[in-house]
Amino acid sequence: MRVNVYGRQVAKEALDKYYRSDQSEFVAVFGRRRVGKTFLVREYLEDEIVFQFSGMANSTTGAQLQHFSQTLARYTNTSPQKPSNWLDAFFQLERYIEQMTSSAKKVIFIDELPWLDTPHSDFIAALEAFWNGWASARKDILLIVCGSVTSWMMDNLINNHGGLYGRLTGQIPLQPFTLQECEEYFHGRGLHLSRYEICEAYMIFGGIPYYLNFIDSQRSLAGSIDFALFNPNGPLYDEYNHLFPAMFRRAENYEKVVNSLAQRQYGMTRNEIIARTHLSSGEGLTRVLRNLERCGFVRCYSPMGTKEKLFQLIDFYVLFYHRFLKEKQKIDSTYWTKMQRTASFYQWAGTRFELLVIQHMEQIKKYLKIEGVQTDIYSLRTFTNDAAQIDAVLQRADNTANLCEIKFTEGMFSIDKTEDLHLRNRLQALRALLPKRMSIQLTLVTTYGLQPNQYASQVNQTLTMDDLFV
Repeated sequence: MRVNVYGRQVAKEALDKYYRSDQSEFVAVFGRRRVGKTFLVREYLEDEIVFQFSGMANSTTGAQLQHFSQTLARYTNTSPQKPSNWLDAFFQLERYIEQMTSSAKKVIFIDELPWLDTPHSDFIAALEAFWNGWASARKDILLIVCGSVTSWMMDNLINNHGGLYGRLTGQIPLQPFTLQECEEYFHGRGLHLSRYEICEAYMIFGGIPYYLNFIDSQRSLAGSIDFALFNPNGPLYDEYNHLFPAMFRRAENYEKVVNSLAQRQYGMTRNEIIARTHLSSGEGLTRVLRNLERCGFVRCYSPMGTKEKLFQLIDFYVLFYHRFLKEKQKIDSTYWTKMQRTASFYQWAGTRFELLVIQHMEQIKKYLKIEGVQTDIYSLRTFTNDAAQIDAVLQRADNTANLCEIKFTEGMFSIDKTEDLHLRNRLQALRALLPKRMSIQLTLVTTYGLQPNQYASQVNQTLTMDDLFV
């Protein structure tokens, strides 16, 4: 295994486990477009891959088979012999592997798997035969598959009830970088951004490596964002138009759901989504919501005090697009530079910093030393008292609840008389919902900490953005 892959500790440990197991493994790597699935497998397992093949978008079965034969010929150092069908193609691959005398695990990596399933190609049946009839009977095969068309991966592989049902021995859902992984990535590229800047970049791009790659050492952070997103010649100017069509069949249904959720900051119920999108309730909508959730675009949660489920849009890039980029033809290519430190900037940053913190709750738990304590995470939203809105509540099995207040500021946060009243209202609202046996701790998460004053003593713990980089 190669060590020059930034972050991804959980995914790398999973790949290590599958590679070192004493049986053949069939593993699917899946996740959001641009999250780095292909890069991870190629880079980390480069020296162990004995065959690597990638499907071609919008191509015919004949062209895919020709491409397969040419790829295999490079490994065997022979002339290409175009297979007559996919059964023949996998048979040729079996013959190639069988000639190897090493007992080491042989990694076969098939990328962009969904593109190979062209109409009437019988690709899935051939893949089933390859795994069920040959590879699974050996002990030295690690078959890794991934693909950008997430709906296909879910419907035909992850949740397949045909010949591949139960055949996957492993799944690796690849998540965006954490803040710590972003910092490691930037340092590895020779970019020494401050943690404040890394947080700002995260609130725009999320932890998506492909997007972060366009932060340029020759430009300021704001200048890099302007060039990548707001410049008509920038590399990400049209990214959104390709995002969902590249990932999902019937992308228009996914876009309808996302467009609706983008209008409601804290989420919508299933019935509200149906009313907004005019999509019918049923398995189709369930599939859309499930796929969006598994790819990290959406989270499903229940506000405290209710069993009602809300679906909330949480992908930072998609949120940024709907806030600033959707009408980008009306603004100039230096928009984000001009936005810096304006009232609009701080309003946006406040809501996005809240989401950033919520997505780093494992780091919060580590700071509080409650990693091993069963914890449910809630928010509290009321329609009658804005001062009782609570960003996050950690309800713990040790009879303690942390009321988390999240504040984005340029310097240390200072509690004034008005904010002190708001905090007391929130504590009172939470107390009314908790069992009497539970204690409440007021936990403040800010960029730079809490300014000591007469109102600060009620805060039990204060975390800064530095505590999220662990």
